[in-house]
Amino acid sequence: MNNDQLKAAFDAMHADDELADRALSRATSGKKPRRRGAAKPLAAVVAGCVAAVLATSGVAYAVANSDFFAQAWGDHGQGRTRTWSFLGDDGSTISYKRDFGDGTAPVELSEAVEHVGLSVEGNGYTLELGDIAADENGCGSVTFTLSNPNGVALYEPAAEAGELVLSGAEGEQTLDLITLDFGDEDDESTRAFADTREMIEKESSTKTEVHGTMYFAGFGGEVDLEKGLTWVLNWHEGDGNDTKQYTAKTQRFNPSKRVASKTFTSSDGVEAKVSPFSVQISADPVMSDSIRKVSLVLKDGTEQVIVDDGVANNYFGLIRDENVAWVSTRLIDPDSVESVHVERRILDDNGGEPQLLSITLE
Repeated sequence: MNNDQLKAAFDAMHADDELADRALSRATSGKKPRRRGAAKPLAAVVAGCVAAVLATSGVAYAVANSDFFAQAWGDHGQGRTRTWSFLGDDGSTISYKRDFGDGTAPVELSEAVEHVGLSVEGNGYTLELGDIAADENGCGSVTFTLSNPNGVALYEPAAEAGELVLSGAEGEQTLDLITLDFGDEDDESTRAFADTREMIEKESSTKTEVHGTMYFAGFGGEVDLEKGLTWVLNWHEGDGNDTKQYTAKTQRFNPSKRVASKTFTSSDGVEAKVSPFSVQISADPVMSDSIRKVSLVLKDGTEQVIVDDGVANNYFGLIRDENVAWVSTRLIDPDSVESVHVERRILDDNGGEPQLLSITLE
């Protein structure tokens, strides 16, 4: 694949959904997680990412100095708030805003961090896994370093926006994708796949060594974590009908710790599980597809928005069989949450304007 072909492919792809599909393309179960939110062309998202740094308040609790949280739950050198715009299909301008955290965490949360310490080499690249923390919603993050003495081939527009997207361009040392698998590759009854997004630490990364964080969520929730985690380098050689796919993988890592979540319920039985890393809403597929807004109403009267029209305070959202989960871009203090606010967009059977249905979970 040459550079022009690569650019054309990324210009046509959808940032959220297609990146997830690439990561899960080897799945044999026939079921793939779906990301929340309207699909947006990656070129539009990346090219339109013009940073606007604004002051945002941090979470008000006792904090500890932690390299892990400073990296995984900071702003990645992108600024505390980022805004971007792109043109919709009807020619209108669509604007988005994303708030990052300040990298501080409560002292007790540091106890949930584990060191992975695994590495794998493939086609000139070395992937080293650092520290990891995961929650009861089956979501989490892990720090990593990806290096190549001849240079890490990135898709530069995505890198400028802070996201690690490997170029996969034709050459002697290509790398297409880093994936995260659960379970045993040789046992289809246990094997599962994660949805992931990788962010780059802009200030500490170089041309030959990229420091970053992988955010992940399993299709099966916490059950997937119990199967063990394996990180995989994916690359190819040749082109067209002569293309050959290759992989190299780490040994399996079994995380022994889980960050607890706090449960909120509505009068009609909808359940939300809020952890410091993620928000999970129990919902059937119809309800999942109709969710427009999820926010946390805090005891001090403020609101921490996870997703809304024009707000994307999450790395991605994952639709599962019985729930949908979002990995937050800011740490959450579950004990400071008074209620969870959910809005659904209900379509009018007669073709009228969609109606909003609000749900409060306490």
